[in-house]
Formats: sequence, structure tokens, C-alpha cells
Amino acid sequence: MLKEEYGCKYVLNSSSEGFFEEYQALAKELSATVLIECVGGDLTGQLMERMPSRSTMLFYGCLSEKPVAQIDPLLFIGRAYTLEGFILGKFL
Repeated sequence: MLKEEYGCKYVLNSSSEGFFEEYQALAKELSATVLIECVGGDLTGQLMERMPSRSTMLFYGCLSEKPVAQIDPLLFIGRAYTLEGFILGKFL
């Protein structure tokens, strides 16, 4: 729908079987080093693990209503990741 109706070039479906592989390949292709994340739960750690080294994740919500989970602390040391909170009101 998003590709056909709105002409979006990149669309990922988090419920598809190959989502994480597609996500990781796209991040590499686009040299993406920033992820804006609002779901929380296990997804946060799973996405972070697949980001390129020296990436930053901006966390601004918790739609899953579950605590952020599955983040390996060694990723912050070995891959120089950064995790930041983001509040739109303070940004504005």
C-alpha cells in the first residue's frame, strides 16, 4: 500500500519473516547510523543489535507498554552505540 499508493521507496514490515535481515541490509545500504524508536520491549534491543557501529538510537515512546529489553551492554563498549531519550517539547 505505501509503495503503490504513496510512492514510498523504502517500506519494512516488522511482522514479516525476514524483517530483521531486511532492516539490517537497508541500514547498511543507506549508511544509516540513527534510529528513532518508539515501540520498546524486546524490539528495541533487537533493532539496536543490528545497527552499524557508532550508531545512535533515539528512544521517544513505548507503544508496546513493555520496558526496553534485550540490550546487550557490550554493544555500547564494542560498537560504540549511543542510546538517548528524545522529548519533542524540549527539542522545540
